[in-house]
Amino acid sequence: MVQKYTWPRTRRISFAWALIIACAFSATAPHPFYVGVTELRHQPSQGVLEISIRLFTDDLEKALARHSGSPVNLTSGPLLDASEEMLDTYLSEGFAVYANASHLQSRFLGYEQVEDAIWSHLECPLPELPDSLRIENRLLCELLSEQTHIVHLNIASRRYSRKLECEAPIFEWRSR
Repeated sequence: MVQKYTWPRTRRISFAWALIIACAFSATAPHPFYVGVTELRHQPSQGVLEISIRLFTDDLEKALARHSGSPVNLTSGPLLDASEEMLDTYLSEGFAVYANASHLQSRFLGYEQVEDAIWSHLECPLPELPDSLRIENRLLCELLSEQTHIVHLNIASRRYSRKLECEAPIFEWRSR
């Protein structure tokens, strides 16, 4: 016969309190990893490459403030309009797409806050399937050397994913 072991009542209570305290501190602590997500989707019927870039709000606001030398608030308040212009400039300097070795001019569509992150939305003209795409993502690298970007490219009915780091910020795709 197997005996069933149960924790004594005092140990269960101690464990429960330790778990509650650990959860409370982890909810207020800064995030321990630095990962951005970039989604690119070619829409040949519309002739565009849709781009969405997700970055943690606090990191992005720090980078924008450092880049512009001005205070930044992407979530509310009187700085909102100026912050949007700063974000547009920052994205155009730290993120680029090249089709067949030609730089694609991106158009900033706006951004939205989702939980603790900012999703920025852009689009580039891309009427036809190119022979190659080159994606460069150096966002937040001037602030966080450990920044990583996961890039998902949806093109020609397939999905390609790569991990980019500050030391290797380029993803190259070829149609053949």
